[in-house]
Amino acid sequence: MHLAAARASIAPVDPQTATHLMHAQRSTQRAHAELTAVMDDQTPPLLAGNDLAAALAALAEDFQAQTGIALMLDLPERLALPPDAGQAIYRVSQEAVSNILRHARAGSARLAIAVTGEGLSLTVTDNGVGIAASQPEGGGLAGIRERVARLGGTTTLRSDGYGKCLRVTLPGEARPVPPGRPAGRRVPGA
Repeated sequence: MHLAAARASIAPVDPQTATHLMHAQRSTQRAHAELTAVMDDQTPPLLAGNDLAAALAALAEDFQAQTGIALMLDLPERLALPPDAGQAIYRVSQEAVSNILRHARAGSARLAIAVTGEGLSLTVTDNGVGIAASQPEGGGLAGIRERVARLGGTTTLRSDGYGKCLRVTLPGEARPVPPGRPAGRRVPGA
């Protein structure tokens, strides 16, 4: 983003500098894509104990501390999910709050998870500037759509010009874990 801003701000008088910045931007984009692919294959350290709620709480705390933007959470205290679904929800949440920081100019945001008979839904909303219907979809949202589709889920994004709402649904078995029971393990007789 900084390289794109630098390219846009330099005078067209110096084409050699513009060319160097263009090459640097392309190299950075390739490196970012490669790192994203590597990270996608890694389980986030916060999910090692299969406690998605705790991992999302830490994400919200870090986001608020770094940005000053309030991120409210509405989710079951603990969830039992297959590892690939938990990782997908966590990575989608990371990208969604990153997009809020980069694009929304929001004062607050909300991340909610609901367990339904069909599976799990994640909803991320903000009170920012929204997006125009004619605005092209960026790489972050395309990555979210791809990640969710691999698990058979759906992604919708709507904006009324006064914020936006990202909703992800994943099919399958998701359930709240009762207090006192560890997430991610079957308890005999449960």
